[in-house]
Amino acid sequence: GMIIVNIFLTNHVYSTLLKYQVGAQAGRYIHKNALPHNQVVTMGVDDPLNSLQFYAQGTIAGIDNPTELAGRKYILTMDKGLNLLKLNGIAYQVLQHGEFYKVSELTPDFLNPQTRNKAVKHYYLVKVGF
Repeated sequence: GMIIVNIFLTNHVYSTLLKYQVGAQAGRYIHKNALPHNQVVTMGVDDPLNSLQFYAQGTIAGIDNPTELAGRKYILTMDKGLNLLKLNGIAYQVLQHGEFYKVSELTPDFLNPQTRNKAVKHYYLVKVGF
C-alpha cells in the first residue's frame, strides 16, 4: 500500500506542486536563457526563493527598490514590484510570468483546482531598460 501511495504522490501530487515554486521556475528560465547572474536581481518577492540560486546555477542578489538597480537588466518580482517600476518611470518587458504558491503551506483553496486561482500569487521576470 505504501508503494502505491508513494507512486501516486510522486507522479501526480508532487509534480503538480513543483510547478508553483517560483525559485525553480524562474531559476530554470535564467539558466536556460543564459541570463548573466550579475545582471539579475530579485525585488519584493513574497517567497524565500530557497531554490532560485540552485536552478539558476549562480548567485542572484536581492534589492529593495528600483533605485538600487545599478545597471542590472533583469528583475524577478511580483505585482508590487511592477508597480514600483511604473511609479519610477522604468520601462520593462515581461520575459516570464507565472503563478506561485508556498507549497510547504498547503491550504484547501490551493488544493482545490476550482479555487486555486484565489490562493496563488503571480511572479514576473522582467527586462528593464531595453
